Amino acid sequence: MLGKSEFAPKSDCNIIIVMENLIQSDVFFFITSIAVIVVTVFILVILWYVVRILKNVKDVSDVIKKESIFVLSDLSSLGEKIKKFLQFITMRCSKGVGASCRKKATATQVKAKIKKE
Repeated sequence: MLGKSEFAPKSDCNIIIVMENLIQSDVFFFITSIAVIVVTVFILVILWYVVRILKNVKDVSDVIKKESIFVLSDLSSLGEKIKKFLQFITMRCSKGVGASCRKKATATQVKAKIKKE
């Protein structure tokens, strides 16, 4: 029965066919392995660029955060100057009801008053 089995080689022609099939499968696996390596390298390069881009985005967001703190401090100091200016105008109008409110203070007078306070 062993001689008539489907897996047992029947002649030299069958051995050649089996060997050709093995060689074809070896070539297929070799080409597939190379393709997997190339695709993996390509994906790693893409991931490297993505990481660099994300680091740049983080750096930019840090700069924006620092600058927004400066802008907020500038706005708060501007708010304080506006409050002082309004207090100056209110104080000036409350001292001399009528005449002094109608007088317009010059810009230099207002600046000098703000600097003194």
